[in-house]
Amino acid sequence: MVKLRGILKGLQAALSLVFLVAFLGACAQLDLPQKSEAKALLVVAKQTKNTSFDSWARKYALELESLDDSRQTHEVWLENNRETLVVINELEPGPYFIKRLKWVSASGWRFAEATGEGYPINLEFTMHDDRISILPLEFKVYQDDQGSGIVSHFEFEEMSAARSREVKQQIQRLPNADQWQLGLASLL
Repeated sequence: MVKLRGILKGLQAALSLVFLVAFLGACAQLDLPQKSEAKALLVVAKQTKNTSFDSWARKYALELESLDDSRQTHEVWLENNRETLVVINELEPGPYFIKRLKWVSASGWRFAEATGEGYPINLEFTMHDDRISILPLEFKVYQDDQGSGIVSHFEFEEMSAARSREVKQQIQRLPNADQWQLGLASLL
């Protein structure tokens, strides 16, 4: 009986630690850099939902190309987590082209359905100097059980006015948000 109590106490302590870590992880939030640390920010709205019993099978990224003389390409990873915004501070202000949404296998294995050229988006937008530019699209990624395997799919759509207001309010609650002007990225 004494041994059983010791095991139960150990189990209770382990469960308490798991819940504490989960709670603190849920409280973590995005940080906006100070205005002195970046010239412009891009914010991408996203949703991820995994209802399968497996961990995520794919990782998704937007492939951007600057439309200036450099034609430099950038990858914006849409992490499979609970965050609904991705903040990108590595881009210079100016025009960009979203070439495609691409994906790779999360496990590192290559299989036919998870490779290829991705899904073409072909959208041009402009990031403005000294402000947070919100991409007026929202990306959604889902993973579900299907038979003895899993299926994943994505969609993107123009943000509604209500969703745009929600995203702006969410950004305004972040640290350092008061240092930035806020607006939608201009579509070209």
